Amino acid sequence: MVSAKHTPDCGWVDTMDKSDREMKYNWIEVGAKFHSPEGVRMCRHRYATVDDAATIAAWRARFDNRDVFTSVCLFPEADNRGPGICPLYLDIDGKEGREQARDQALKVIELLADRLGLHPETMDIFFSGHKGFHIEVPLENFGEPKDSRLIYVWHQLAKRLVKEGLNCVDSCIYQYNRLWRMVNSQHGMSDLFKVAIEHGELQDGGMSRVLELAQFPREFESFAKPRECPKAIGWCDEALAWHEQRRRRKNQTTYQGSPQFRGRGWGWRRPPCVRYVEQQAVLEDGTRHAVYQALVRFYASIGMHPEEMIEQLGIIDARNPIRDPDYIERLVRQDWKYPGITGCPNEALAPYCQAGGCFLMRSDKRHE
Repeated sequence: MVSAKHTPDCGWVDTMDKSDREMKYNWIEVGAKFHSPEGVRMCRHRYATVDDAATIAAWRARFDNRDVFTSVCLFPEADNRGPGICPLYLDIDGKEGREQARDQALKVIELLADRLGLHPETMDIFFSGHKGFHIEVPLENFGEPKDSRLIYVWHQLAKRLVKEGLNCVDSCIYQYNRLWRMVNSQHGMSDLFKVAIEHGELQDGGMSRVLELAQFPREFESFAKPRECPKAIGWCDEALAWHEQRRRRKNQTTYQGSPQFRGRGWGWRRPPCVRYVEQQAVLEDGTRHAVYQALVRFYASIGMHPEEMIEQLGIIDARNPIRDPDYIERLVRQDWKYPGITGCPNEALAPYCQAGGCFLMRSDKRHE
């Protein structure tokens, strides 16, 4: 079964064996918001199997299909504490209004297409019923993995989108017990419905068309036509491997290649040689490969995501661009799985060594 522990990032993170992958994830939690003499209350911790249409319809009817919710995750039993599996889900809330939310939703869809190879027709787009949009990318696009660590991967992706300027993306919604509105249910504040929107309707019709469609429930709850996407599958597999590597290395030394540093727990600190290369070194042909390789393995040792490695090396390389534009990405994809530097002094980084101010050099007894 699942061996799980609590983490502050996303609730529960599990280590999976074969039996976990054979779990049948078919339970959902349902909830509702309602008014009482004490004020607005939330009713939750009610469960149904995902294919129990009668129970779900009865829940909607009990609250007049108004402010009713479902869990984003599917669970192997009637328990919202996890483990659970879920599609890639994103909540885009327009802080400055609906037009801002629409604009950023389109940008998110464009980025998912560019970075993960996901065509807009393979994902679901919903108007939330108030001032934002929900995006769901079915797991079929990622090869249908049954892995409860996916919620952590989605969390990291959401934080990345925010970092790239899409500040309407809510990166605080990645918990197993997260609820969001049922499709075709009515929002209690706006009286509009959460409805599925085709990409063309969002892109070409404008916000006025979206609001027109949200006046009533729509015939279809989904327009997505998911299909396996090799680029998305590769990205997802890599992200899960990175997460597992990071989890295992947490609270351990980050320099596996340097036995003299084991147990010292230097964490994210950058030695002066790395800082110098990042900030000002201009690398020439003949030395570039070894330096980049050393940096990739150092970055892996401090838990940096491969995408961030590519970005950081790109900044360094811009001072004297390499002729092969795909070289950095190939190097990172090849070497990020081998964390640690090969000792201090490191041959590739030696030209940039500042031994007097280096915490690694001071900790190495060979230099006393």
